[in-house]
Amino acid sequence: MDDTGVGSLEAAIADAGTLLVRLEKYRRGVGPEGVALSRAVVALGDRARRGHREDRLDAAVTSEFVADAERLVAELRELLAAIQRGPDYRAARAAHVAADHTALERLLPAIFSGLDVVAAPPALFHVVPWLRRARPRPAAELADAIQRMQGAGIPAEGDDLAPGVDVDLPAVVLSAELPPAEPIALRIAGAALDHSLLRHADTGDYLVHVANVQTPFTIALRTTLDDETAGDAGEDYPRYRAELAAALADRGLMVDDA
Repeated sequence: MDDTGVGSLEAAIADAGTLLVRLEKYRRGVGPEGVALSRAVVALGDRARRGHREDRLDAAVTSEFVADAERLVAELRELLAAIQRGPDYRAARAAHVAADHTALERLLPAIFSGLDVVAAPPALFHVVPWLRRARPRPAAELADAIQRMQGAGIPAEGDDLAPGVDVDLPAVVLSAELPPAEPIALRIAGAALDHSLLRHADTGDYLVHVANVQTPFTIALRTTLDDETAGDAGEDYPRYRAELAAALADRGLMVDDA
């Protein structure tokens, strides 16, 4: 077996898999071009695994597989680039910068798969990250972050692997309820949200494609947290909650029990 070549093959197939995840969040990526590339990547992976089981991955065979994988990676990159060169995508980027909600309502569902324009539910929640390296953030630090959002707005996030967004079309992510494993979130009245709201069919997330959402909010803070989540945090949650509630109150931030 050609160990060096096998390592290159595994890396190329992993790159192709990551690119597929990125591609499949776009409508064009789940169309005929993307489906054909996805099938080709799966077929190559099957061939490589079969060759490994049969101990046929000598230098010549591995080199052929690596060449096929690198070709697929190049084709995946080109399709992603073609999407981002397209007129709808370029128009959406301009609309995002201009906060043109009418244009975004029209363009984003045509670009991303699974997105639909929806009316806002009565309440929406934005989860505030409270852990860092599996440990709770200091209460004062978390309260300061929330206070900044009260003034500057809730910032958008753009992730190339997350559905419905990317680096150039980021969004503020909201949900219709406070997720069970999260102790704290910003609660926004749906009627107060004056931005276009899109919902992703697979994740259920509500997305606001603006640089930041500036709207009044209160803070939903769980009175109790399940033992598994609190245990993973390595913290006595009642004590941490009391510290956090006090830090928020010191900054004049309204807290509601959840």
